[in-house]
Amino acid sequence: MKLFHEIEQVLGRRVVFCDHLPEPLRHVPQSILLDGVLYEEHLWRQVMMKAKPVYFYYLKDAVSASELYLLQLALADKERDNAQRIPVWQQHVIDAIHQPVEGFATLDEMDLPADILFPWTWPVFSVGLRLSDRQQASMLTEEVKRVLDSLSDGIDFRPFVTAESSFLLCIFSSSTQEKDPDVTGEDVARALVDGLLSEEFIDLRAVFSDALYNFADVLATVRRMIFIALTAETLQMDKRVLSIQGLGIYELLFAVKTPFKKMYANHVLPPVAVSSLGAELEQTVMMFITCDLNMSETARQLYLHRNSLLYRIERIKELTGYDIRHFDDAVTVWSALLLRRL
Repeated sequence: MKLFHEIEQVLGRRVVFCDHLPEPLRHVPQSILLDGVLYEEHLWRQVMMKAKPVYFYYLKDAVSASELYLLQLALADKERDNAQRIPVWQQHVIDAIHQPVEGFATLDEMDLPADILFPWTWPVFSVGLRLSDRQQASMLTEEVKRVLDSLSDGIDFRPFVTAESSFLLCIFSSSTQEKDPDVTGEDVARALVDGLLSEEFIDLRAVFSDALYNFADVLATVRRMIFIALTAETLQMDKRVLSIQGLGIYELLFAVKTPFKKMYANHVLPPVAVSSLGAELEQTVMMFITCDLNMSETARQLYLHRNSLLYRIERIKELTGYDIRHFDDAVTVWSALLLRRL
């Protein structure tokens, strides 16, 4: 460790650190080693660092009492720093949150350190919260815990929470579902959205996962959750609770590279068509798609006479060249309208 090397340099190698004891001292009780044991003209001592024993030795009269005291202070400060650091698993989650947005990130379990310790039992499920107004997610931690406490009487729903930037991840151990087999990720996500929106007036979206069986899947899920939430913010604004299964073709449209989005939208919907048709273009096409290209139902939903709707559709065909009564043309115009939002 760098600290040990620096101490050895400062004290001119009068103190030497090592990770094992001489054979004759290996059965000496820890309580005695903490005070020092004399062996072959050297005093041997033990300190605990990261819950592991570390040993150092020095000539009995080569290190003053004040130097020894400062050395022990330095080691104690280092141990406190270690205790205050966030767990390794949580740092990996934070790193995943800051990775470029990607809908289908993959990560091999072999790429992760083998000695990561997890405070939960597998499998887990997770719920990711994306704040719409970009406020810091760390401000939500206590509110999330309060909402979860009210979710079910007598059941401990406290998750392992990581809050970073405008995203908050809640990991629920398998023990949560053991206590209440009926609870699902969707239930928790919906409770969080409803509770935070109605009581705290916090606008957010929640994405819930299926069962996750390893940490690589957790990290890939984090990145996918953010991608799905961003897609919904732009293209599915009315959706607040989302599944990790995703948003289908909306994800494909969201992932289209920016220059092509604009070129495609302008190609399908020339500026003259957009300005001439105005708001009725999007209103008509979106409702027609929602009603599965059913003329009668679309007219009913728009409070139009069927002939008035037919006139609109003919007008769209005249200005764009696409007849939205045909599935392919309807999807083409619909996708172009969505890409104009991005």
